[in-house]
Amino acid sequence: LGATKSSSGTELGSLLNENDSSRAASVGVAQEFDVAPWLEEGDGCLLESIRDKFVTGNWDKTDPDDQPGYGVFEDLETGEKFGGEDEDANGSGDDEDQDVEGMTDEERRQYLAKQKAGKKDGFDADYDESKKQGGEGKVQDAENEYLEALKREKEARLARNEQEFGAEGERSRIRHEGFRQGMYCRIRIDSVPATFVSGSNPKLPLVLGGLTPQETNLGLTRCRLKKHRWHKKILKCKDPLIFSIGWRRFQSVPVFSTEDQNGRLRYLKYTPEHMHCLATFYGPQTPPNTSFIALQNITGRTAGFRIAATGIALELDASF
Repeated sequence: LGATKSSSGTELGSLLNENDSSRAASVGVAQEFDVAPWLEEGDGCLLESIRDKFVTGNWDKTDPDDQPGYGVFEDLETGEKFGGEDEDANGSGDDEDQDVEGMTDEERRQYLAKQKAGKKDGFDADYDESKKQGGEGKVQDAENEYLEALKREKEARLARNEQEFGAEGERSRIRHEGFRQGMYCRIRIDSVPATFVSGSNPKLPLVLGGLTPQETNLGLTRCRLKKHRWHKKILKCKDPLIFSIGWRRFQSVPVFSTEDQNGRLRYLKYTPEHMHCLATFYGPQTPPNTSFIALQNITGRTAGFRIAATGIALELDASF
């Protein structure tokens, strides 16, 4: 009987070491389960051999070689390190834990923040170095070569200009190139009123503005216009408006329209309430993408908001 119990215990122990003990028994064959090995007590009994396999067992007794290696892990918030190999190699894990335990909350936060900053700086340095090795240096070299090429081109152009205009002097160069930035020049202004001369202060600077030859021509300008949200009334087609565009302020009669899906322009009697519309007016030609404002009158006794509409110039032509 004792031999039978011993053999059944050995067989049961071999079954427990299998990955799936339910597959060790033959399917469809009824076997009598012997509970005697489970009732034994002592250090070498069956229960004690599997006690550490469960959560309630002592996991520190397990062989470290059987445990999977996950490397070294450090909790940056608490400063606690996991992984004895790295701690034994460095010999600083226990000292750091003792330092953190003896600190106050404020000192611990500062200590951990300093550790985070140090690790981040090290990571940034490694990342920058790897990025340079991966192609950053090539891009930098290409940029330097491009800048050097621009410098050489500029020096060659200056040398050609000096060779061309060197004999005739600065006057010939100004006559061909015009006044460069930073040069002093003399300007003659015609038709200056006497009040300007008598009331001007030479200590105050004057802003001089001019118009290009294109801006002196008159023609039709098509723009995108929208009634200002603070203006109380909607605008009616062919009512005169005062346009303020760049240096100019002039009065014109706009014609409102909207573009259909087929590309045709449809006449509008009034401006939309909260939408843009197209407006075409006659006046000085304005470069495209120039913003402007429109007013109905500029007298000082205007009730309500003065600006009637805002818009931007789209295209210009002598006749649409």
